[in-house]
Parts: sequence; structure tokens; C-alpha cells
Amino acid sequence: MSGKDVCLVFGTAAVCWMFGYYWTKRQTGLTTTPASFSQSDSPSRTSAQLIPENSEEDARLDKERLIQTNEDDTEIKVPPPDSYGNDLEEDRDHVGGQWYDAVILHASEDEMAARLCQEILQEQVNVPNLKISLPDDIITPGTPTLDGLAILLLKCRLVIIYHSRHMSMDGLMLFGKQANIIQSLDDPQKRNRIIPFIVDGEEMSVDMCTIQPVNYTNDIRSANFPNFKNKMERLFLMWRDKIA
Repeated sequence: MSGKDVCLVFGTAAVCWMFGYYWTKRQTGLTTTPASFSQSDSPSRTSAQLIPENSEEDARLDKERLIQTNEDDTEIKVPPPDSYGNDLEEDRDHVGGQWYDAVILHASEDEMAARLCQEILQEQVNVPNLKISLPDDIITPGTPTLDGLAILLLKCRLVIIYHSRHMSMDGLMLFGKQANIIQSLDDPQKRNRIIPFIVDGEEMSVDMCTIQPVNYTNDIRSANFPNFKNKMERLFLMWRDKIA
């Protein structure tokens, strides 16, 4: 083979090699281009993938804020220490700014007997300016009877329950009795301010078994009347000192 032929062979081989090199490079570039596009798109795709996570995080935060709002709305508001006193002042305005010493809670059938009891207490018990009332006299006009019976302890130092055989048959007065007994048990400021009067030896009802009763005597000539009178004097004076 001549030198010319050798140069032709080597030249042809070189061209083929260069053609193959550039062809391979181009093909490699075409195949890597989607990868590059994928890489360039990866931040946006990453952001897209983060969107659901961010949405879940926002939803969680919204839920926490909603729970907090509900807790704030349903939070029990504790009244200030003097709120009870403020309520007392408001109710005292209805009765001329003064307390009644007692109210006699009685069945409707005992109206006349309760009036007599009121008269005996005011005339025979030695307490100056003693103010004894019946529910109808103390409940503010226009106030529903049930509401008025439930707030007797806000207007009266003592609630006297005229416990005769008729009391258990008067639904309205039974409600008033129960409402005031429950208040006296739950509220320390109303404790011991329920005074059951045992009338004609009537047995105490179960709901008053823990309350100290007083044996009522309506005959001022009875030998038991001085004891009844003295006991009531002590009670009225004691509660005047406690609730001025």
C-alpha cells in the first residue's frame, strides 16, 4: 500500500471517529435535556409537592385557632368577689333599700294562719322595727311568681317555712321551699337562713332533715310561748348583726 493510500485510510477513519463522537454527543445532549428540564422544573414541582403540606399545616393552625376561640367563648366567667353584694344592693332597692327580717313561706290554704303568725311575731317579739312579710307582699309587681319565690333570700334575712300538712299539697310553695333550701345548702352566704316552723306537730319532710326547726306556738298564753318568743328574738337579732 502506498503512502497515499495509508493517508486516505487514516483520514477516513478520523472523519468517521469525529462523526461518531459528535453524533454520540448530540444524542447524549438530547437525552440529558429532559433531565435538565426535570432538574429545572424540580423546584416548581417541589413547591407543588409542598402545597398540600402547607395546606395541612394551615388547616391545623386554623383548627387550633378555632378550638382556642371556642374555649374563650365557653370559658366560665367567675364573678368578682363583690358581685354577690351588688346583687343584694339591687334587690334592696326594690324594698326601699332595707332588708326584711323574715318572710313566711306558706301554702295557699294557710294564708290566714300565716297572717296570724306574722302578726304574732311583729307584736310579741321584742325586736325594734321588726319587718315580717309574706311572699305576695314582697315579690315585685310584674315579677313571675316562680322567679320571685326563688330570690327571697336576696331580700330577706330569714325564710320561715310554715310547715303545715298543707305545704306538701301546694306545688307552687313546694317549688319556693326547694329553691331556697338548695340555695342555703350551696351558697355559704345563705346558709342557716331557712327556719322551718313545725305546725301542730307535723313531721319534718326529708328535704329539711338537716335543718334545725322551731316549734311554732300561736297561743301567747301557752307555757311554750316564752321559749318560742326568746328563740325568735335571738335569731332575728343575730341575723341583723350578720346582715346589716
